[in-house]
Amino acid sequence: MKIIDKNIQALKEKKYDFVEDLLAIKDVDNNENIRVLQSPMGHYVMYKKNPEGHYLQINSMYDPSEEANYTVRKLPKDMVRRIVIVIGVGMGYHLREVVKRINEKSVVIIIENNIDMLYHLLHHEDLTEEINSKNVSFIVGNKEKISIEVCRVVSSFTFNLNDILIITLPIMDLEYLKFCRLISQSIELQKTNKIFMMGNDTEDSLIGIRNNFLNCGELLKSPGIDELLSIAGDIYKNKPAVIVASGPSLNKNIHLLKEIQDKALIIACDGSLSLLQENGIEPHVVSSVERIFKTYQAFYENKKIPPNTVLMTIPVIRKEIFQCFKDNRKIVSIRKGEGINEWMSKVVPQKGKINAGTSVAHLCFSFAQAVGADPIILVGQDLAYSSGGYSHAEGVEIRERIINNKNTVYVKDYDGNNIPSTYVWRNFLASLSCILTNAMHFVLMLPKVGLI
Repeated sequence: MKIIDKNIQALKEKKYDFVEDLLAIKDVDNNENIRVLQSPMGHYVMYKKNPEGHYLQINSMYDPSEEANYTVRKLPKDMVRRIVIVIGVGMGYHLREVVKRINEKSVVIIIENNIDMLYHLLHHEDLTEEINSKNVSFIVGNKEKISIEVCRVVSSFTFNLNDILIITLPIMDLEYLKFCRLISQSIELQKTNKIFMMGNDTEDSLIGIRNNFLNCGELLKSPGIDELLSIAGDIYKNKPAVIVASGPSLNKNIHLLKEIQDKALIIACDGSLSLLQENGIEPHVVSSVERIFKTYQAFYENKKIPPNTVLMTIPVIRKEIFQCFKDNRKIVSIRKGEGINEWMSKVVPQKGKINAGTSVAHLCFSFAQAVGADPIILVGQDLAYSSGGYSHAEGVEIRERIINNKNTVYVKDYDGNNIPSTYVWRNFLASLSCILTNAMHFVLMLPKVGLI
């Protein structure tokens, strides 16, 4: 059997979706973009054609094994519980060195955005041992697909986030270096977001655990997301959903929501509920995720809840909020990925789990995604201050104004301009990117965009 056939058979057995792209490559010898030559010492050397038409040498002609040792020099031998991300396959010499150094508790993720380079490697080098390893996985595709997969993979790790090591090839290819930077930034973003989601406030965590136990009765008697889907079926599939947050831009768009109230599923973050009611809009669903008493005081205490509005939440919220919805329908699901909730899911598995992210808007989006809504439209999801320095839309209970706050950070608006935000809101943006990983079509409404 040819080397390429052995490698592809191994990839097929691991069910990689890029195998079809490899099989579509026919004339490997006449590919002008990638060339593989054999050196006088018998080593294979890969060359890649850059946009200027020059060929760049990918690995050493004289001693690629020694070069590979130098490339992975920062990896300790017999690594334990490490995550190694290798950007670029080259001729595979460095891949073998990486795999030699890991044990059964470490993970190697190999990333490649050039399918031709991968094909040439597989054509010349037998990598079946590395492919078959349960500790090794490949991410292959265009930059967008790779960024999404990196987000998904990194967000699945928890306790070894600080043990992520990145290996890059020692080549001066501007295109490759830009790609490495993109991947590194994606990894750092997801690490920061994951740590942010885990939290660093012991008291807040204990409040959440207490609330979960106090709300066990509501969890048991209310349908969860899986039970809802078993009853409702595809009633919301391919139907538009509008998620209404309480950012400053909501004021300019809210009047349009009245016109589509009977044409789309309107899901409100609890901060926007009062403002929606003032404008004659009754959302079909309202959601809450905060565990502190101030959330109840700000948005629910002494407020009249629309009788047909469904509360969609997780059991971490204050029990007083549930009491405000005693005559309303409720959907109470288990939060995915959180320790206490994962334990509860084993007790009541029929409820189903939902990705709650780090903000109420994330939970709303996950709900819309779960019921199959398409498109999903976000309104008032600024995650930034208005030009006048206001935190929320006018009429929102917790609206405040900042001027030259030393804790201000900046994010880009729709037009690429810097606008003031906060550390927390910026991390909400990172969380949103994770939740969008497997999302269908959506429309993100930023401060300068109207409802479309």
